[in-house]
Amino acid sequence: MKKTALLIFVLLLPLVAYCEKVKVNLVTEGTLEKILTEQTVTNVTELEITGRFTAADIIYLRKAEGKVANLERLDLSGVTLVASDEPYLTTSGLANDGLYGSTSTSYYYLSDREEEVTDQTSGKMGGANYHHYYYTMSLAAAFQDMLLEKVVLPEGMKKIGVNCFNGCKILETVVIPSSVEMIEWNAFYDDISLTTVNLEGVKEMGSSAFSGCTSLTSANLPNLEKMDYLAFDGCTALTSVSMPKLSEVPSNAFEGCTSLNEVVLSDKVKTIREKAFMGCTALEAIDFPEGLGTIERYAFSQSGLKSLTLPNTVKKIGDYAFNECKGLASLTLSNTLDSIGESAFYQCPLTAIEFPASIRSIG
Repeated sequence: MKKTALLIFVLLLPLVAYCEKVKVNLVTEGTLEKILTEQTVTNVTELEITGRFTAADIIYLRKAEGKVANLERLDLSGVTLVASDEPYLTTSGLANDGLYGSTSTSYYYLSDREEEVTDQTSGKMGGANYHHYYYTMSLAAAFQDMLLEKVVLPEGMKKIGVNCFNGCKILETVVIPSSVEMIEWNAFYDDISLTTVNLEGVKEMGSSAFSGCTSLTSANLPNLEKMDYLAFDGCTALTSVSMPKLSEVPSNAFEGCTSLNEVVLSDKVKTIREKAFMGCTALEAIDFPEGLGTIERYAFSQSGLKSLTLPNTVKKIGDYAFNECKGLASLTLSNTLDSIGESAFYQCPLTAIEFPASIRSIG
């Protein structure tokens, strides 16, 4: 009886074989589905791909059918991205302009053209149809909303594209090659499980690149020269950030980062834009560099600052700039200060302020 049971198990094994890790070499692009289909593996959790990787292969991974339905870890470090005339993803939704009846459709291509093209056609009931074509080698939106825990990106990539990992709720780790110099808008938007990411080679970052990454704890940006608005908005676990080359802190860059307690600014910073650190309740102190000229409206509103010394280069403090900083008890103003905006220090427990002779207006 035992021999019979063992024989049945052995006969069934090829049909239910389990393999946690599979390595595939694509000699010809677009053959990932064919290669995996020919294998007996029925449950791949880790997949390493090398060789020529193109749109058809991205399509197969996104469908998550059959062999890759349980994929958690994806290693693309050894692939070469191959251009294709076939879009690997099409997404539709409401257009940003809010016109009644308007819709927007985006098409994503692997292409050496590296450009975004938008055209418009007349739509129903006075609305319009907008078509966005992304021609890029940056894997824009390639993994959007996928249930991946770890991704290793291809060596030699220059950019991480628009929406590349947008909405990847269980993504914990992304291995970014040192060749990546730009992270485009919404690339990691709302990736609530992402804890660490290496950004040492990044020089430019688009809007909302890491917005809503509520598990991200630190951001070391030694080579960042340009950042767009909302870059780390709502990163509630972020405790420290270093940006020694950034010349301007953009609007809403760290708004709502309630755990942020350490900020290293560049000595090149000239402007801190509106709401840049608004709601950073753990930020009790910050060293402003000489050369800072303007602090815009709501820049540090509702933050945890307790004392403040402005360098002598600051000439303008915007409306509500330090509004509701309820621990701010000590303030030293710049001796070249020209104007203080409306309610700039509203509800701050200051007992004395010495105004410089240079000041011309107080809101």
